[in-house]
Amino acid sequence: FGGEGSSERPAGRWYEFLFNALATPRAAEFVQNRLSVVTFNYDRSLEQYLLTALQHTYGIPHGAAVMLARTVAIAHVYGDLGELFDSDPDGFRDYQPSVSPSDLLVVRKRLRLIVEERTRSEYETTLQGAQARLMLSQAQRIYFVGFAYDPLNLRRIRPEKFLHGVRINMSTYGLTRAECVTAQTRIENWLGGNAGRATIDVFDPIHKCLEFMRHAPPISS
Repeated sequence: FGGEGSSERPAGRWYEFLFNALATPRAAEFVQNRLSVVTFNYDRSLEQYLLTALQHTYGIPHGAAVMLARTVAIAHVYGDLGELFDSDPDGFRDYQPSVSPSDLLVVRKRLRLIVEERTRSEYETTLQGAQARLMLSQAQRIYFVGFAYDPLNLRRIRPEKFLHGVRINMSTYGLTRAECVTAQTRIENWLGGNAGRATIDVFDPIHKCLEFMRHAPPISS
């Protein structure tokens, strides 16, 4: 994870698109956003992007930007590379490419490996996993971005219930037609008894993350 602090990240373009969808005329109104993010990645690039974009967009100091960035709830199902918005010495780690021995101690306590997860019951969950399930149970629209539709990952975030009429938007970049069908079937199974009351939109596999976001229903509406 030594390259976390790199400024040349492919995700930056769709991060920018996402932020522009959330941006409000005044900083104080940003707290009205209703976005929640569930990720299986360890890195905190989205948190860092939000923090930087908020500071530059509204001309506010770091502390004020942190408070606004916190309004976008982000659950790292398998842990993260350190708490970015908290000065807690036991969990805080700056967003930077260098890795010190103290960084390794912080990170070791916060990560869960996929090998370990495959031996656990789907009902065993972390605080982050429970947070992810709660987020998804309250979502009117769910966007799967850059997701491989792995059955284990789906089980880890499956809530007991979904909102009636939830709309599922599936990115499928690089998948074959058969793989798209398999992915949709997995989402239908994930929805369980809610599948008949949900709308599932499978987007063109030629669309990378940014193009998927541009074609999907607006985040801000």
